[in-house]
Amino acid sequence: MLNRRIIYLLCLFFFMLSGCAPAKQASPTIVPTITPIPGWHMLENAGFQIWLPESFIGGSNLTINAVLPQLSQKGPSYAKIAQSLQQRGTPYTVFAVDTNSKPDKVTYLLVGNEKITAQMDISAYLDLLSKNLVAQTSLFQIIQKEVIPSDRYPTGKIVVELNTLESGDIKQVVYAEKNGGAVWQVSFTTPVEEFDQRSPVFDQIARSTNLPFTKEPSVQRSQLDPGVIILIVVVMIIFGLAAAAYIRRRQKPEPIQPKKTAKKKKIKK
Repeated sequence: MLNRRIIYLLCLFFFMLSGCAPAKQASPTIVPTITPIPGWHMLENAGFQIWLPESFIGGSNLTINAVLPQLSQKGPSYAKIAQSLQQRGTPYTVFAVDTNSKPDKVTYLLVGNEKITAQMDISAYLDLLSKNLVAQTSLFQIIQKEVIPSDRYPTGKIVVELNTLESGDIKQVVYAEKNGGAVWQVSFTTPVEEFDQRSPVFDQIARSTNLPFTKEPSVQRSQLDPGVIILIVVVMIIFGLAAAAYIRRRQKPEPIQPKKTAKKKKIKK
């Protein structure tokens, strides 16, 4: 019984130590290689890559000044999108303008990323993103929200409709793609009347991304040095064995004394 108790205590102790180990981090996974579509070109920045049709002209925050003359040659309305990003200080990784757009209703792409501070799946992120969009302004109306099957990254999609004084009725589709501890937002803005026609191309562009891996936020746990853990275990074992030996000595049975039987008295005749 005593040995069983000691074993039970040691097992409990090892179980407690296992909780002190740091949480395992998700490692980068190998995703299928993208086959470039003929006539498309790639934009990249900070490890992010995306393939676009030839009519999309763009770059990053580092190359925007070089892109502006190209857009201006196509028309002042196209350059105006890039200039607006500069003036407003909008954070982005990659942008592009579709020069096949109508001058007064330009379709454009904007890519950003967000590090998540807690572990969550793409469905929970979509719920949080849609809540934040609606909280920004009452003009946003969520039309669609869904998780998209993908063999590359966990992906979700939100479609928003809004009315602006500058562009009238427009639709925005945001593709949220997660790789580790960051979610990349690939968003397209286009006139409402062009959305259905352009939507298949938007889907195709969103599937062409390569995302850099970001470490996920880990659950904070106390960490012990392995040498300290081994020392504690050894001390516990020695203490347990010594306690067992001591208790066995205390519980040593005393020698059994022979019982005296009463002598039968002889009956006198």
